[in-house]
Amino acid sequence: NTQIIRKEPLLQSSIHDPNLTLNVETTAKNEKILQKIEQDTTPLNELGSITRGVEAGKKSELITDIPNAYPLLFGEDVNKYTIKTRNHWIKFSIKDQTNFKEESLYKQPKKILIRRVGKEIIATIDFNKRVTLNTLYILKLKDHSLIEEICALLNSKTIRFWFKNRYVLTEKLFPYIEFHN
Repeated sequence: NTQIIRKEPLLQSSIHDPNLTLNVETTAKNEKILQKIEQDTTPLNELGSITRGVEAGKKSELITDIPNAYPLLFGEDVNKYTIKTRNHWIKFSIKDQTNFKEESLYKQPKKILIRRVGKEIIATIDFNKRVTLNTLYILKLKDHSLIEEICALLNSKTIRFWFKNRYVLTEKLFPYIEFHN
């Protein structure tokens, strides 16, 4: 017997924010657990910056299978703690600021990669300075000494529980995880 939290009736006409989504399935028990998880925590965006990779699709003319200086990762290449190595390369251009971010973002000695599409947070660490498509978020930490711990937390059952109960993914086929600084 789980009990749904209902403090007062909510009228549809009182909601003016089109981006607002209510999770009506969170129970009183879960809410207490969520509050404990959130107590004395530091938001991810205070630990570093979160940026999408190269703004291009899989079929972009920038992508090639001919090896050059910039190995490329797609979102599907990343799983918890692992990266599937494939033969994808990208013709990187520092001058092309429409598609590319600063080269230093990709060339960090180690960075956390988070899949953008999925029903849960999936993170790993890239130690090989690879470029990523926009189907991956790049977490550039202010303090790299905590990179393994933060990656482990992002992949943990605790964060999975918190994410599932705090965020409602409205897309069922390809749900997008969104980070807002």
